[in-house]
Order: sequence, then C-alpha cells, then structure tokens
Amino acid sequence: MLAGAVAWIVAFHSVDEILVSQIATTIGYGLAGLACWRWIVEGRDPSAERRTVRTPSRLMAAASIVTAASFAATTHLYYQNHRFLVAHSSAGFPLDPDYRLRMAGGAASVVGLLLAGVGFWIAASRTKPSNEPLDEADAPS
Repeated sequence: MLAGAVAWIVAFHSVDEILVSQIATTIGYGLAGLACWRWIVEGRDPSAERRTVRTPSRLMAAASIVTAASFAATTHLYYQNHRFLVAHSSAGFPLDPDYRLRMAGGAASVVGLLLAGVGFWIAASRTKPSNEPLDEADAPS
C-alpha cells in the first residue's frame, strides 16, 4: 500500500487533495494496525489490567479521524473535478449521473468515521482499572 501511495503522490504532486488522501489513508491504516497489535499483545496476558485497553482504543480513535480526513479530501477533489467539468462542458448530457450518490457516500463515510472515532475515545475514557474487586454479580458463573 505504501508503494501505491508513493506512486499517487509522485504522479499527482500538484494536487493537494490526493496528497492528503494518500498520506492520511496510510497513517490511518498504520494506526489501526498498531492498535490491533497492541490489543493482541496485551490480550495474551490474563492478569493485564482493563486500563490497558485505553491505548489501543485511543489509537483506533485517531485512526478513524485520520481516515475520515482521507475520505473528506477525496470527496472534495471529486466535487472540484465535477464542478470544473460542468463549467467547461459544452455537452448537453449529464457528465456523471451518479454524482449525488458519490457525494452522499463520501459524506456518509466521513461522518461515520468521525462517529467511530468519538465512540472509541469515549470507550477508552470509560474504562475502569481492574484493581477494584469484582462484585458477586459480575463474577463469571
């Protein structure tokens, strides 16, 4: 994926949205991978405290927000391209009949990823340390 991102950046170095999109996607996926790795490593230890979930959850929140920036940049680039084509088109037919659907999909992706980031952050903030004794109702049966 990194090679693909570098290829896009080299080919379209003058387009800021593509640069932001490729870099943000690479960073977002890297943060998500790091968070998964942390969950796996910390999940192996049965005596690990519940607060160790905070770091991976916050990494996932950051990954969601950075990836949302990538989708926002791509959607904005698509909007600019469509606007340019409409302004310079002499054809009487629609250039992209699915334009509204593509814009709605891009906006939904951005909103969904931002909400996921907020959810991961809230989940990390609500985690309690495990040094508190378990209640009898919480004990596994």
